[in-house]
Amino acid sequence: MGALQSRRLRYGVGAIGLVFVLLAALRLVFVVGFSGLDLNTPGLMETLGIGLRFDLRLAVLVLLPLAVLAWLPRWNLVTLPALRWLVRGYLVVVLAMVGLVYIIDFGHYAYLGTRINATVFRYLQDAQISQQMVWETYPVLWITACWLAAVGLWVWALVCLERLTLDRAPKAIGKPALASASVIGVIAVLLALLGRVANLNLENPVPLRWSDAFFSGNSQVAAVGLNPVLFLYDTLKVGQSQFDEAKVRELYPHVAHYLGVDQPDAAQLNFTREQTVQPYRLAGERAPNVVFVMLESLGTSAVGAYGNPLNPTPNLDKLATQSWFFKHFYVPVTGTAKTVWASITGVPDVTRQETATRHPLLTRQHTLINAFEGYQKFYMIGGNAGWANINALIRQSIDGVQ
Repeated sequence: MGALQSRRLRYGVGAIGLVFVLLAALRLVFVVGFSGLDLNTPGLMETLGIGLRFDLRLAVLVLLPLAVLAWLPRWNLVTLPALRWLVRGYLVVVLAMVGLVYIIDFGHYAYLGTRINATVFRYLQDAQISQQMVWETYPVLWITACWLAAVGLWVWALVCLERLTLDRAPKAIGKPALASASVIGVIAVLLALLGRVANLNLENPVPLRWSDAFFSGNSQVAAVGLNPVLFLYDTLKVGQSQFDEAKVRELYPHVAHYLGVDQPDAAQLNFTREQTVQPYRLAGERAPNVVFVMLESLGTSAVGAYGNPLNPTPNLDKLATQSWFFKHFYVPVTGTAKTVWASITGVPDVTRQETATRHPLLTRQHTLINAFEGYQKFYMIGGNAGWANINALIRQSIDGVQ
């Protein structure tokens, strides 16, 4: 039994390595041929490291079904040859699909300057025009030939690996060594799926997310750190729901009145409001330091500045009286991420599923914070900024933030 498990361990490690090498090679093709970046671009190497971790995660996910078939107690890849043909068919289909996503991603980035995402499916609404454009723009036959050749090459390599490991003569291995190797293998797989080791909080581990690629604030650099297959899945997961235009037109007079729209226009659905310069300039030659304190989990009923007669928050009340207190700023939701979104962008988070911060296509937003010219901008949070992808919103929306 020890020899049997040893062969399966070697096969699993080798298969993950082969798929990872393929994905890493495709990432290198993107960096050199499509990213448009110089290799000395600041942050590029760190972003590339994040991308390779995404590639490793995808390689593990692709091969998890093989691990299940390999580790079945009685009927597995070693004892049942028919399962191997099933695995080979699975590898052909999956690698072909992954390769096709990469091909579309390369063309999508070359054409639009963004990695493939859920919006690509809009081209299916007029498939004939899209097909004609692709045929006239790209060497489709050569691309198809290279795609099929690459899929065939890697499936052949995996079949060779299968024969070198699963078909080899059994070699006895001690149970302690086998147990140690199995434990290390399981931990390695879990870490590959998690995508991070440093600063790991075991009580609440935050896995590697697409937002980690946006640490530099440069969307062109961030594109190098994304994995097209995983990123496409992330954008599909958040949904692409649109607003109900008929309902908006029906309620436009009420909404426009509530918002104080300067020139209401129901036909154009105009919500433009102009705010003149206010006489808030502070006396003094030097620009003041600005500290924006946001308590996103504090209910107004528990604050004396909002009228609580029990004086429960004397320090907060003092801060409110000695500062500009935005008494009418509130977010009518319980989700913390929605509060952070509204405070930075000035618009409500009306997403129906989860939060807007989790949507990869909404990371760049307009914010008044950028109107503070000549300031150093620092964002401080008591927790992990990777939670709910807040870090992507902050770094992409606030220029020069630290």
